[in-house]
Order: sequence, then C-alpha cells, then structure tokens
Amino acid sequence: MNRLARKIAWRYLFSKKSHSAINAISIVSVCGVAITTLALVCTLSVYNGFTELIGSLYSQIDPQIKITPLQGKTLDTEEEAIEQIAEWNEVKTFTPVIEENALCIYKDRQRPVLVKGVPDNYTELSHIQDIVTSGTFQLNDGRIDYVSLGISVAGQLGVVANSPYPVELYAPNRLGKVNLANPSQSFNGRRIFVSSTFCANQ
Repeated sequence: MNRLARKIAWRYLFSKKSHSAINAISIVSVCGVAITTLALVCTLSVYNGFTELIGSLYSQIDPQIKITPLQGKTLDTEEEAIEQIAEWNEVKTFTPVIEENALCIYKDRQRPVLVKGVPDNYTELSHIQDIVTSGTFQLNDGRIDYVSLGISVAGQLGVVANSPYPVELYAPNRLGKVNLANPSQSFNGRRIFVSSTFCANQ
C-alpha cells in the first residue's frame, strides 16, 4: 500500500469528531469486510482439508486418472485411442480393470459386493499392499487364484485371510436374459480362496 492510499484510508477511518457518522460507517464497513473474509478463509480451509482427506483415502486403491466407457460397462483396451494413451510419457502404469456387482457367500452367510478384477501389475498402480490388515495381498500363486476382501465384508461374512474354506462369488451373465426355468444358469459362479483383508478407512 503506497503512502497516498494509507493517507486516504486514515483520513476516512479516523476523521474528526464532526464526521462521526463517517467514522461509524467506516468501522462497520471494515468489520463487515473482515468478517466476510474470515468466513471465506475458514470455509475454503475446511473444503481443502476434506479434499486432502478424501484424496488420501482413495489414492491407496484408486488411480489418479480413470477412463470409463460412455455407454455400457466395458471398453476395448485394444482400441487405437486406448493404446495411444497407454504410450504417453506421462502415463507410468496402465492397468485395465473390470468391476461388477456380485453375491458373495461364505458358509451360511451372504451379502452383495462389488467385485473388481485386476491384472498382475495392479500393485504398481495402487498401494493396496500398504493397507492390508491380515494375510498377504496376492492374485495367484501360479496354481490358485485368490481374492482380497474389504475388512467390512470379511467381518460381516465371518471369513478370515487364508481360511481353508473358499468364498463363492455369483455374478449375472452380461449377455442374455434370465432363465426363469433355471435361474442359476443366468449367473456365473466361482469358488475362490481369500488371501488377505484390507481397510481403506472409507
């Protein structure tokens, strides 16, 4: 603030007694601007804090950039546009992932879950191994495929990592209609062992 601006501010903020109305108006104006600015700073600080918190929770398992189909549930990863994106210098790791709702059954318990199918390089993209609460995160050991469960799902089903009993996953067929005569044919089922549980604090 230059000297002229300071003089003008001082003149109208602290005028003589004959201009007491100007003093009152100036003080009210200054207080109004100060309170508004304080409220704005506090609001932005809270939003920034929430953004950082949510980003830290999801950054463990979610990518920085996600490409999703405009219609439907799947993308052709061999399309020219997808291959070009994967070759960008800014892209360190490219990992195709598929998600689907499914029913998870363990012994006499069951609950709907979101199943995420990931490739072997998924650990290069995410830091899921850092939030594993029990067991060891692995997709397969060369002979057997494994699944990692969220700690909430594992708790509700009563399953622990490295349990000798597998969980059963049932997902609807993407193509075709439901066979009312035999509804079980309309689902893909698979038994798979649990290698680990993780907690993302979401």
